[in-house]
Amino acid sequence: MHHSLFPKPSALTKRFFFFFLFPVYAFAGNTTLNIVVNDFLSGPVKVMVEHGTVVERGDVYYLKSLKKGDNIIELNAKVSDKITVASGDLYREFILNDTLMVISLSSDGWNILNKDVLNSEIDSLNEFVNTSLYKFTLSGGRGGAAIKLQAKADSLKHVSETETNPVLEAYKWYASADLALLAKRKSELSLRAFYFRDHAVMPENPAWKYSFSNYFKGESLRQLKNPVFSKTISEASWQGLRQYFMNDSSIAEFNLCNWVALYCANELIQNADFGIKKIIPLLEDAKNESSDHQFVEEVNFMIRFYEPRNRGNSFPDISFKSALNKNDKKLSDFSEKPVYVMILPDASTQTGMILRQAAQIREKFADSIEFVALLLEADDAGIAAFAAQFPKLHFGSCESFCGLEAIMRNMDEPHFVLLDSGLKVWQFPVEGPDTGVEAAIASMILSNR
Repeated sequence: MHHSLFPKPSALTKRFFFFFLFPVYAFAGNTTLNIVVNDFLSGPVKVMVEHGTVVERGDVYYLKSLKKGDNIIELNAKVSDKITVASGDLYREFILNDTLMVISLSSDGWNILNKDVLNSEIDSLNEFVNTSLYKFTLSGGRGGAAIKLQAKADSLKHVSETETNPVLEAYKWYASADLALLAKRKSELSLRAFYFRDHAVMPENPAWKYSFSNYFKGESLRQLKNPVFSKTISEASWQGLRQYFMNDSSIAEFNLCNWVALYCANELIQNADFGIKKIIPLLEDAKNESSDHQFVEEVNFMIRFYEPRNRGNSFPDISFKSALNKNDKKLSDFSEKPVYVMILPDASTQTGMILRQAAQIREKFADSIEFVALLLEADDAGIAAFAAQFPKLHFGSCESFCGLEAIMRNMDEPHFVLLDSGLKVWQFPVEGPDTGVEAAIASMILSNR
């Protein structure tokens, strides 16, 4: 049974487990990660390289087996990227500080063997901030506690202003911002003007990203009260939307306005009055209104991420290896009929239950729809066992997640897609076999008659 050496942080403390980020001018290129295994690991290992500011994303490397000793893996990552190495409930987060990183894995602890002075300093800051937040929460946030928390925020701000290391400077600055926001001794508008408007935008910095989300979450809902905002969104004018935020004195800085507008666009995709069809044209316009590479990259990713979620759009033609004969297959090989695609993380007991229910639904709809199960973290024997047990389902395996991480957030959870013939999206995400997908399948089939 696994135990967590690095327990996953709560919503309150998550921001301070990001460690530090090196400046964005650090050189780019492939990085070699050497995972040194000192004793037995009971499960496979995933290595994730985190990217993204508004919508989380990352590259995922999956190691089905590690030998004792050195295990070398080449990452498409640069110095400054956040890395997570995970096996079962054990995981270790760190920031690349060299093009050759060495991490030691054992049942006693997961340790970075590179000299890592800055991470140690950030750990001390994390402990200070987390303890402050914990005490404030226990107090119920009463007046005296809020005054003390504001004093700690002011102290961090002062320390940040005298810090000579740019990494620590940014981390302390945004730790101060989060404490000040929770203390509520000053208005949110004045705080975000002080902490964000008058400072550089740092979309690659984890501290900036978390604080940015804290301060601007729900901004689109607040702005919807102004009809000018809604009109600008409907006209798909990025220049107009950016100018709208430039008129807000708490935000009015060109680059910051771009990121706030993008954050609002992402929120409005989930709004019933706007949604993907109205926001995608706005994002397309945004690409032509900025020369900031990081911003344009984020916009392009959002478009790729959300387009397959819009009914009638094409779904990516995923490649996989058939469990039947090991031949290379694509989803388009099944596109003459509707297809229900199950993207399953492993060959666990939960996966077996999902497949059993899927096979029962498949019987109800006979040959009017194909069922395809793609397993991401299962060996050939595990997939073959499922294929033998459920012969009317199509099984396949994906190497390196087949690029699916570009359209999914959490690869550790099952995902389900309902496609009409021709790989046209009917519903994504859709319910699983155990939570009511039958109604959606029946609706799609009836609409084709």
